[in-house]
Amino acid sequence: MQARLDDWFAGLPDVSVEDDISGPAELESIISSSHDNIKLKLKFAGPIDDDLDERLNNLGFRTWKKSANLEMGNNDVLARRHEQIFDVVPEQKLTRSFVERGLVKEDIEQLNPFHWVMEFPSAYVDVEDDGSITHRSDPGFDVVLENPPYVRVQTMGSLKKDIYKDRHETITGKCDLYIPFIERSFELLSERGRTGIITSNLFMKTEYGELLRQHLPENYGLEQIFDFTAYSVFDDVTIYSTILFGSRDVGIPIDCVSIRSEEAVQEVKSTAFDWDHSEDIIEFTLTADSLDSERWLLLSEEERTAWEKIQKQGDVTLGNENFFTVGTPLKNGSKSRYCKQIYWESQATDSR
Repeated sequence: MQARLDDWFAGLPDVSVEDDISGPAELESIISSSHDNIKLKLKFAGPIDDDLDERLNNLGFRTWKKSANLEMGNNDVLARRHEQIFDVVPEQKLTRSFVERGLVKEDIEQLNPFHWVMEFPSAYVDVEDDGSITHRSDPGFDVVLENPPYVRVQTMGSLKKDIYKDRHETITGKCDLYIPFIERSFELLSERGRTGIITSNLFMKTEYGELLRQHLPENYGLEQIFDFTAYSVFDDVTIYSTILFGSRDVGIPIDCVSIRSEEAVQEVKSTAFDWDHSEDIIEFTLTADSLDSERWLLLSEEERTAWEKIQKQGDVTLGNENFFTVGTPLKNGSKSRYCKQIYWESQATDSR
């Protein structure tokens, strides 16, 4: 089972690895270990002259002004073409020679992918009394609880970045790893399954969260959103969090809770989400179609009406609605800055 899943993983489209090479022995080794043909790429310091261009073309290369590419496989090794290449191409003229290839066994071992079907077979198949295996009519998990990692995707190696981008449709820009983790937690649900996720609330307002904001309400049901706004739920850690509860029930109403003070955070934590009335804990319901790829502005109906009125009346507002909210860190996906508490725009408007 492990070998079959690894073979499937190795065949992921749009995922390639680059290996620098300096001679025919390295090239032969890479070709021999690859599942499919590889592409040899040569980069030259200067323009390719007519003589070298003709010799490269005779070997099957496609040539450009300062580069040449050749697709190669095991038949080329049997024909000793990999040796001819380095006889024809002067090493001193090259700035780089490398191979672009698919994943091989050594890559899989290094990546150590987690195969959900193998690790949790009972979530996907049923084993009958006679030992036969049948696929479940409703595969997946009934409960998924998650606190995803906070790791910038761009700090990872290029291979991992390519795999995440290939496997997840919500990755864009310089996003955090929690973005594809949230996407995956919903994918793992059975038809009756539910998920609970505590994560950063930055995806609700940053550019890199745009695809996830569009993906969730279009494909899943968001039952509840607890937004801790500009207040940290964790001790000694400055992370502005949100808690999402969801399922596969697309289009259901969304019960929202906006928590707007340190005292309110402690109230929610100390009462295990069974708090008494508090002016700093605002509860309201949104329709599923009120959330899309645009910034998720979690406001009650009264607050939203006031906010929209201010937007229409004010020719100049505090910054830009894509980046500003009360007391929230300014962040656009590539840079972050912190500001003092920003007053409601209505207050700023009144003072002018």
